[in-house]
Amino acid sequence: MSALEFEVAKLNFTTPLHISSGKENVFDVSGDILHSDQVKGALFVTAKQLYGDEIDGSFMETFTISSAFPYWGQSYFFPKPMMRLPLRIEGVTGESKQSKQLKKLQYIEKGWMEKVMATGENGELIVRQNQLSANNTFLWDQAENSDQTFMKKEVQERVSIPDNREEEDPTPYFMERIYFDDHAGLFFLLQWQQGISEHQKEQVRAAFKLLGDSGVGTDRNVGNGQFNIDWDNISFNIPDNADKMMATGLFCPKAGSIEEGAYRHYRKKWVYMFSEGSVFPNDKGLEGNIVDLCPEDANITHPVWRDGTCLFLPLKA
Repeated sequence: MSALEFEVAKLNFTTPLHISSGKENVFDVSGDILHSDQVKGALFVTAKQLYGDEIDGSFMETFTISSAFPYWGQSYFFPKPMMRLPLRIEGVTGESKQSKQLKKLQYIEKGWMEKVMATGENGELIVRQNQLSANNTFLWDQAENSDQTFMKKEVQERVSIPDNREEEDPTPYFMERIYFDDHAGLFFLLQWQQGISEHQKEQVRAAFKLLGDSGVGTDRNVGNGQFNIDWDNISFNIPDNADKMMATGLFCPKAGSIEEGAYRHYRKKWVYMFSEGSVFPNDKGLEGNIVDLCPEDANITHPVWRDGTCLFLPLKA
């Protein structure tokens, strides 16, 4: 075993959060994950607001982040890998029942994640039923924590006021918003580029702080998605003989970077990304693209960056 070190940005939300599901004009269902490409693009914009022309495209290359996943206290949850999981739930008989229950699993706490990474598809890890949340969505390291409901969703009615009120009527719609407990929220893994200066690190941290004041997600203009940020460190125990890599953010590979793997596409305009939890062979370097989505005829003074680079966790197949 060896260790992999990351910094952790913990977002403690002070107002409700709605994350776009990717469907136009659909607000009654919120997503669960703040995707890495969107957040890094937003950080570029906030850094430009703070530092002006000092910030250019090289800002995007100074650090890499994961997408944002749930945390509660010091419990960090990661997306389940898109592979056959070596988990068997104690007391559940029959492969179909095992598969049905594990299909509901979305997030795995760090301790269990390290075990899955080291065991591979052909091993077996026994999970006690009381280590799973009531809806089987979360796998906890400690059974006594599994009854925690640290994030909840509520659907509320809103009204859209048209610009031309004389000819158009207000339109009611429903919006689902996420509420977090005081010691819960979403977190990012962050890794600095080798040789980055302390000044550059402070620029990134300042951009995160301004983004927290501005808010993330939908309806920021009415105060949604605002957060305070705390910084932490995390160390992952990883297998020395890892032959696969799991993406912790959206990944847009450079040509020839991959040939096969377990993954699904996440479409961002004309850019296709592999989603969080996608698994790739570890037999060659995985290189991602940073893409400017700004239309050539748009009246925008800065690039619209989408970062398809990614942090990976090594694991055994």
